[in-house]
Amino acid sequence: MVNARSRRRSEGSTPWKPEADDPRSAEIRDVALDLVARRGYDSVTIDDIAAEARASKGTLYRRWDSKAAMVVDAVRHNTKQLEDSGDTGTLRGDLLALLSLVAKELTRDADLVVALLAAARRNDELMRTVASQVREPGQAVGRLPLERAIARGELPARTDMTLVDEIAMPMLLHRVLWQEPVDDTFVTHIVDDVLLRLLPVARL
Repeated sequence: MVNARSRRRSEGSTPWKPEADDPRSAEIRDVALDLVARRGYDSVTIDDIAAEARASKGTLYRRWDSKAAMVVDAVRHNTKQLEDSGDTGTLRGDLLALLSLVAKELTRDADLVVALLAAARRNDELMRTVASQVREPGQAVGRLPLERAIARGELPARTDMTLVDEIAMPMLLHRVLWQEPVDDTFVTHIVDDVLLRLLPVARL
């Protein structure tokens, strides 16, 4: 039996893709993030998002398969600038640049982050979507400064590529969750007193 959602997706519409983005999609994503941050993920429905965005449910389902896909896609777009924080020419500079951007994003979206993480622990679909659309790309972003440093000869090829994701990111998130400041001083502390002490930096 074909359900209503499948019918909506098959009625001659082409599924929306990130590379074919449009201003209306951006508006809907902003609405979804705002509602989730204010009410919590579980309390927000597709109907709520459609009403707030003044869009039909068909408009939403032509772009996203589910609420989870919509919200996570919105988060991914919201943090897209993290995909390349720039090559400063040094490992320390790259780490500072990346973690400073992450700190600003986490501080700005603290309520959203808390709501999404709490909901993901109770919702398998959301957890899988967060893992594939946010966590895995985030891990790749965390490897970039280390990959550049290896190419420059600052780090050996045997470097543990998980350190940024498994140590720096949780430290930032912990501060945000407890509503403590995530300023430049704390970012510098993570880089100088933690990461650069753990990483096998070449003494050039």
